[in-house]
Amino acid sequence: MAGPAMGVVLACLMLVVPVATRADSLSVDRSAVVDELVASDLFVSGDFELIDDPYIGPLEVGRPAEGKSAVSVLLIPGDDAAETGQLSQIQFILAAPFGDLVTRVEMVAGVLDEVIGPPPVFTEPLSEDPALASMSPTAKWLYGLMTESWLGWPGSSQRLVRVRDGIAVIVEGVPPEIWGITIVVDEGEPDVTWPGFAADLDPPGVTDARLLIRQGEYQEAYDLLLPLAEAAVPQASNLLGDMYRFGRLDVLDMDTAADWYLIGGRFQFMPSVWSLASMSNEGWGIFFVSNFKAPLIVQAAKVGSADALYLLAGTDAGVNYVRPEGVSATDQITGAARWGLLGAQQDMAMRYATANGVDGDAVEAYAWALVALANTDPGLDYIRSHQLEQDLRKGLSDEDVAAAQARSQELVTGPPPWPPAGMDVPALQD
Repeated sequence: MAGPAMGVVLACLMLVVPVATRADSLSVDRSAVVDELVASDLFVSGDFELIDDPYIGPLEVGRPAEGKSAVSVLLIPGDDAAETGQLSQIQFILAAPFGDLVTRVEMVAGVLDEVIGPPPVFTEPLSEDPALASMSPTAKWLYGLMTESWLGWPGSSQRLVRVRDGIAVIVEGVPPEIWGITIVVDEGEPDVTWPGFAADLDPPGVTDARLLIRQGEYQEAYDLLLPLAEAAVPQASNLLGDMYRFGRLDVLDMDTAADWYLIGGRFQFMPSVWSLASMSNEGWGIFFVSNFKAPLIVQAAKVGSADALYLLAGTDAGVNYVRPEGVSATDQITGAARWGLLGAQQDMAMRYATANGVDGDAVEAYAWALVALANTDPGLDYIRSHQLEQDLRKGLSDEDVAAAQARSQELVTGPPPWPPAGMDVPALQD
């Protein structure tokens, strides 16, 4: 997945342009965060640079000295920062190499302890590595989220959000290069669990379980989901698969996860099919056979996974995958963008701006930039989407901007509907 995604990530890392502030600020102020970062010995006070952006305002960027650690921090001020020093967002970017990963996770955990209360007791066996086993409870909790987010590359629908005490912890990962962690006041930030694919069709109990998972209350969610999953309700079986796949039930069990996903796959439930495909792409579970990877990803795309379709766009033709006749990589990226994938929407904006695979069209480029901005929540893409919109607006007339705004309302169709016509899905009926 690092193919098309990495361009998004690297562009984000190269940009240090501040972004619009949010209505609510975190309870922690800038000085407390900097003190905690300096206490980690990864930063000194002189590592922080205040950038005054002509469009937005101030942003503080922390970068350790070269060779010290591959970590950077963005401190984005709140609306009342001048009086209170409070922040609206804190973003951490952890990059390879990961030799001091435990130290960096403890650093983020220290800041997190300043913002929210302690997480629930985290008992999952993280690793036989003594350094991981000796981490603080908050660091163990955070590391668990990081492992679960490993496919949540920026621009993907797979990012992870956990909410505690009204604070959203957003984790995105691109193997094997980058993890991004954002701390922000929760405003219903979406992830793959909440509200979730086809959430309007959730049977009773599943929506409650989604909220419990979002809050990290996994055992309570399991108790709600198990009877529904045993009755072959695909939404419930998919969520159980997630919990077994990522060790949320104190045991990491890939075979059991695959069994639950297969129930969802039987009903062509898109998240389950994509999970099976991505498990094979990770090299885990019962699908660790190379010949299964491409067919599963193709099947995930057919049932509406924009992530799978975008992945196929960056896949070279070979023995296991042949792009359909008359379909180009750009066509597949367009499809993923229309289905709502942020990374593909950003990609389309740049393609029209640079005439890459399409005829150059500044209005169409700006329309896609507006779509991407509207689809952007806090996280690693937040800066990139704002910068993209500002850059692609330059040189446009008022008439062009109006045309792009109107066009942006037509571009996103959403994924194919589920369930397929004529399919009898358990527990969907009243």
